[in-house]
Amino acid sequence: MQSGSEWRTGWTAESPIDVGYAWAPNEGGEYEARDGDGLLCRDLGVQEASKGAVGVWRLRTGEPEQAAGWRLLDCDFEMLFVLRGAVSIEDESGRAVSLGPGGCAVHPGRYPYRLSGLSEDFDAIHITSPASVAVIRGEAALRAEREAVAHEPAYTHDTEDRYRRGDGPRAFFSYRDLGTRGPTEGRMHVHVVRASEPGAGTGWHYHTMSQWFMVIGGTSTITVGERAPQPLRWGDAMCVGSGEAMRHDVSDFSGDYLVLEMCIPADYDTIAVDPPARSAR
Repeated sequence: MQSGSEWRTGWTAESPIDVGYAWAPNEGGEYEARDGDGLLCRDLGVQEASKGAVGVWRLRTGEPEQAAGWRLLDCDFEMLFVLRGAVSIEDESGRAVSLGPGGCAVHPGRYPYRLSGLSEDFDAIHITSPASVAVIRGEAALRAEREAVAHEPAYTHDTEDRYRRGDGPRAFFSYRDLGTRGPTEGRMHVHVVRASEPGAGTGWHYHTMSQWFMVIGGTSTITVGERAPQPLRWGDAMCVGSGEAMRHDVSDFSGDYLVLEMCIPADYDTIAVDPPARSAR
């Protein structure tokens, strides 16, 4: 992605997409072989909710030998976040980075790399923009003419020094920035949100951004608008759109609550509101 460039889906931080409501529980959902690259893929509903502007996929090991090899995604942006297991990523320079649980790779679009060392229990989140991308594989990925990019790939690990208490809308949470704000020119901010003790909840509020999140530790309960309260466990994922119509309340959370969250756009406001009349308490 070039600095100041337009994304092929035509949105910017100043004129962002609105991602609608979607619910993808951990249990259920179908995994399919992804275009012959050896990985199994599950669509978590963001493709439809964003009208194709962004896709969020859950990946698992299928055929490791087939998954290995050079690849290049014809997209504006991609990010890989490891939930379980391990994978190694090698780029054109010969640098190889091993990622375990909590490890994150942020790649510019059209950046050649290859996967290796996929563990049998490999389980990861893959975010792309746009949602539908062509995967160029093998030597063709190295020969493909790449666009100039505004940033290098970035790899981070889940270490204690990366968490900052209150570095987000809630003073009682700690936040780990995954480094997507700059590469996306403020279009999206992806971070990990962590509790340090059980909480009574956030109170009713809405955001001026759309958010997608997945619970990757602990438990909580969320109520969105007039919907019934929804218990959240490991692997459950949800989209909540922007604006007062999508007011919601995380009414409780465990002391080990941990969430992977994507915010569109990166800069936003959080506004406290009254609960819906039937939910007043």
